[in-house]
Amino acid sequence: MVENKFIAINGIIIIDSGHPDKLLRKQPDNFRKYEKTYRVLTPNIYVKGKHYHSKEDVKKLLEGFNVEITEKYDGANVAIYKDKFNNVYLQKRGSHLDHDHKQYVFFENWCKTHYELVKKLPMNHVYYFELLRCVHSIYYDKLDDWVVLFKIFDIKKKEFYSHEYLYAFSKVYKIPIPRLLHKGVVRDELHLEEFIPKESNYGDMAEGVVIFNPDNQMLGKVVWPGFVKMIDKFWRNKPVRYNKRKDGKLW
Repeated sequence: MVENKFIAINGIIIIDSGHPDKLLRKQPDNFRKYEKTYRVLTPNIYVKGKHYHSKEDVKKLLEGFNVEITEKYDGANVAIYKDKFNNVYLQKRGSHLDHDHKQYVFFENWCKTHYELVKKLPMNHVYYFELLRCVHSIYYDKLDDWVVLFKIFDIKKKEFYSHEYLYAFSKVYKIPIPRLLHKGVVRDELHLEEFIPKESNYGDMAEGVVIFNPDNQMLGKVVWPGFVKMIDKFWRNKPVRYNKRKDGKLW
């Protein structure tokens, strides 16, 4: 087993596991993988072969008066982990950040370029982003930035913050967050379908939605079948293409 090497670059700790294509078998203290988000089966939206919440879990997900529905974006799951000592660790979906794809090199450089912002982020939290620099299946040409901050996890409390907190946070730190489509009561799965957009606020097509219940910390998603059909092969195996910001900036 190759021991992890910690390299501090411009105040950001990069971890070289020695095996960039393999996931770390044991999650270290300075890494937190984002939850697996199961789909919600609705009367008119079904994709064969996917993992779905049970009816009982859907009932829990949709209970109460604070159910949040936000747009789901087609990008890479990355994060900034800040520990209680204010150390900064970068991660991707299943491991610490590495350079096995150009988008991860870009995220590392984005964090270095925005280090003053990264340094100000409150410690003892994990900041989960959708990285939209590279095209996966949906092309975006109206991005506000290359990242969208979709969740903040409080390491001490072991819980995600609500979208209301996320909105206030985004105003202070000037980081884009997902489009809020609904907050309140969702009667059932059919009612849920009313809030699923076909067009994205960043492009011509929306992937689907993420449902979050801050009261019981449950997550779910609904993805358009048309999005699934257009995935002809895994994005990692495609030629690299780039999305566009609406201001034309490259950084």
